[in-house]
Formats: sequence, C-alpha cells, structure tokens
Amino acid sequence: MLPSSQRKHQTENREKRLKDKIQLLEAQVEELELEAAAAKKRPALSEEHAQLHRRLRELQRRHNEFRRLLLGSQGVFGLAPLTSSATPAPLLLSEGLLSNDPDADFSVLRRRLENLESAQQQQLEELGSLVQKEAAPQPDL
Repeated sequence: MLPSSQRKHQTENREKRLKDKIQLLEAQVEELELEAAAAKKRPALSEEHAQLHRRLRELQRRHNEFRRLLLGSQGVFGLAPLTSSATPAPLLLSEGLLSNDPDADFSVLRRRLENLESAQQQQLEELGSLVQKEAAPQPDL
C-alpha cells in the first residue's frame, strides 16, 4: 500500500490532468461554436454579395445609358456595354472627345447637352403638331 501523502499527490495530479482536459475540451467547444456562428453568417454574406453585385450591374447599365446620351451617336459605346474593366479614356481621346483640358471637355459636353435639348424640343414640337392634327375635327367625306 502507498502512504497517504503519495496517494494524495497522485489524486491531485489526476485531478489537475482532468481539469486541464476539461479546459481543453471547453476551449474546443467554444471554438466549434464560433465556427458554427460564422457558418450561419456566410449565407447572409453571400446573399448580400449577390445583392450588391446586382446593384453594381444596374448602376453600370444606367451609367452606360447616360454616357450614350451624352456622347450621342459617335458609336464609341454603341457596340458593347462599358464594364468596370473597360477604360473609355483611350477611345474618347482617339475620337477627339476628351482632352487634357477639363474646360474643353465641359465645353464638348455642354454643346452635346444643348444639341440633345434642341433635338428633344424639336421632337416635342413635332409630337405636339401630330396631336393637334389628330385632335382637330376632320370633315366627313
């Protein structure tokens, strides 16, 4: 038989090892809980990513439409949509639409907007005259 002090020491060592094992298992459980929480968040992140991607595509489409309106029928953007990877500056520079002078660029854009406004006004007048012709009583033949 072992003396009581030795038995006490063995019991204390066993208790210490078991406590260490419990702490290790608790840490593993906590780590797994964190991983599970992160896994639950991932679908929300992928949904958010998809939503942001759709919004980006919509904004790019609207941006391209606006550019086409501003630049008119020069054909620079008429063939393919502008994506975030495309760089329109070389095309615009080669077409003579953009320069290094911002004032000149604004002048080109202002002139284009004035042309659009006058074309729109002309279309409005033509539409108004068509409406007046249709609204006028026509004599019976």
